[in-house]
Amino acid sequence: MKIDTSSTQNTNQLVSQRRVINAPADTMLQLLPYKYLWAPEFFDKMYANSWHPAEINLNEDAAVWKGSALTDQEREVFLRSLAFVSNLDTVQTYSLAHAISKHITAPEIQLLVIRQLFEETIHVLSYTQMIELLGLDPENTYGRYRHDQALKRKLDHICEPINALLDPNFKTGSFEDNQKFLEALVNNILLEGVFFYSSFIMFYALARNNKMLNSARMIGLINRDEATHCGLITLVVNAMVDENPELWTTEFQAKMIDMVKRATDLEIEWGKAIIGNGILGVNPENITQYIQFLADTRLVAIRLPRQYYVENPFPWVDDFTQIDQELGAFFETTVSRYSQEAPTFEQSSLDW
Repeated sequence: MKIDTSSTQNTNQLVSQRRVINAPADTMLQLLPYKYLWAPEFFDKMYANSWHPAEINLNEDAAVWKGSALTDQEREVFLRSLAFVSNLDTVQTYSLAHAISKHITAPEIQLLVIRQLFEETIHVLSYTQMIELLGLDPENTYGRYRHDQALKRKLDHICEPINALLDPNFKTGSFEDNQKFLEALVNNILLEGVFFYSSFIMFYALARNNKMLNSARMIGLINRDEATHCGLITLVVNAMVDENPELWTTEFQAKMIDMVKRATDLEIEWGKAIIGNGILGVNPENITQYIQFLADTRLVAIRLPRQYYVENPFPWVDDFTQIDQELGAFFETTVSRYSQEAPTFEQSSLDW
């Protein structure tokens, strides 16, 4: 996309043509008046959630890691979980920067994706800090997929729709390519809203047993961000479907349901591979139910039917992800939220 100043259209004309993709690109990033009225809320929310990994003191966790408090199984669970989330945020950073953002033509969504990309970068830096301060072998985290087949299968599955967009000849505009882009967005929801979670739960299970508390605090901040990103991309998917209902065929919906079910199976497989017969209250039965619950939640959010009809077996996860509340029962560290005053916006009226 080039920076273009040749347009002679006025503001209302530009905004009235605004679409998620395939609209005249507003390269001046003219936000007002907003077409997508949920955009200012997400700007405010993401800004208020700002944090930096240096806020989390991992010295106590380093002492626990180097001591004898952790069992061999707990160490392996921690390492495999860290390996996957670090790989996954790397994939997401690359996906947003090189596969998704360049095809979006709505400026408010472009800026939200850029902010999301910044937050993914913070996550990558967070894992780097954990690896460094705990004295871990980078090859055993970043490169673990090279000898962990369950991990490699997950990564290959996640990367397939992304790689389709990375083809240098790919361009939205045709029915087939628009569906490919929509599929990549749904895959992004699964990346943010399903694939992280069997690993996240392991950090929280350790913390509930008073182990690696500040690592779990950092993961809770990352989890909070990912939940926000999942909500954002869900709105983008629904907006794109509303603008292009011809893409949302019965066959395509069935394909998306199958994709969610495949993602669910892979995440359950990974969760079971991590925990074996069970650890710290997490067992094959409840990790299965948890991932199925998450999958149903994501399906309903994009207007597709539930497939599993199960309840959340781990409601206590919220204790770790609602970081803006006091977590004194779990943590005794510094405040993790800047709590900036987010700016407010006046929304001009415009009929669509």
